[in-house]
Formats: sequence, structure tokens, C-alpha cells
Amino acid sequence: MANVVRILETPNPRARRFKIDLPVAGHSPLSFSNAAHAERHPAAKALFGLGFVSSVFLLGDSVTVALTEEGDWEELLPEIVMTLEERLEPWSGARALAENAEELEPAGDFDALDLDGKLRRIEKVLDLKVRPNLAGDGGGVELMGLEDGVAYIHYVGACGSCPSAGTATLDFVRDALRTHVSPALDVQLS
Repeated sequence: MANVVRILETPNPRARRFKIDLPVAGHSPLSFSNAAHAERHPAAKALFGLGFVSSVFLLGDSVTVALTEEGDWEELLPEIVMTLEERLEPWSGARALAENAEELEPAGDFDALDLDGKLRRIEKVLDLKVRPNLAGDGGGVELMGLEDGVAYIHYVGACGSCPSAGTATLDFVRDALRTHVSPALDVQLS
């Protein structure tokens, strides 16, 4: 059984981050954008069942819940906490999220890599330099593809509907990838 130990506001006024007393997901996030996607995850399914939930995002020891415009935090907060405490199960993996402390090896010649090598390099930089920062605000980013020097990304969790997602957050992701992957790499929202 899980316990919610803190409820944190995020930069997105429609999302709250719930810190849990145990890991509920691993290094790779779980993201659900509707009840159908959450069918196989009991806690996420139950959260969507409350109504007015637009997304559920799990990473490490946090669950970020975003509400629709019609949702009212004051009304739903107690139900969300109760649902999390009753339905969340501990993450079955045993590894810690401390992998973020890993250092990046020198980038080498990005253009000389094949597509798989380029995608792996981008994912590693996202894992080490971007995702930990976004997770601190209850969000995350998925790499959707790479085409003609443009990395296409999609935000999840609190970042998915955050007002700054297309400006400051996109600039942060772009700067990290240009610094650690290739100065010529562009980043766009998918």
C-alpha cells in the first residue's frame, strides 16, 4: 500500500505532483492520456474513473495527475489521494533512479552515426540532462522521431498541457540536445 507524502504544485496549473513513499515506476515513465490507455494499470484506471482527469504520469516515486478545464482541485484532491493510496502498487523493479548521475561520454561525430545510433544518443541525453529536470515538475518528454536534422518530441505529464511547454521548456530541451548531441540539431513538438 502506498502513502502520499506530499502534494506539489507544478508550473502547469491544471496538474499536481503526488510524491509517494515508495517507487511506483522505474526510470522509464508510464504515461496515460485516457481511460482506455490506462486499462491495464489499476491506479491510473481508477483515477480516470473519478472524472475530470485528463492524464496520469508515473515516474520514480511520483504520480502527476492533470485535470480537464472543468476539474476542480478542491473537490477532487481528497478522492485522488484516496485512490492513489488504495490502488497504487510498488514498482516491481529494484533498481534506483540514481542512474541520472551518470556522465555523458564525448559526443563524437553525430552525423556519422546511423539512425539507431543517433536516436540512442538523443535518448541518453534526454535521460541524463532533460528528463530529471522535467520530472521535478511532474512531467516528461518522449522522443517521437528524427527526420532531416529535426528531433520531434512529445511532452507527457504536467508538461503536456503546460503554458510554457512550447517556449521556455522547448528552448531548454533544444539547448541540451544542441550542447550534448549536435549544434545543428533542431527540436520541434510533434
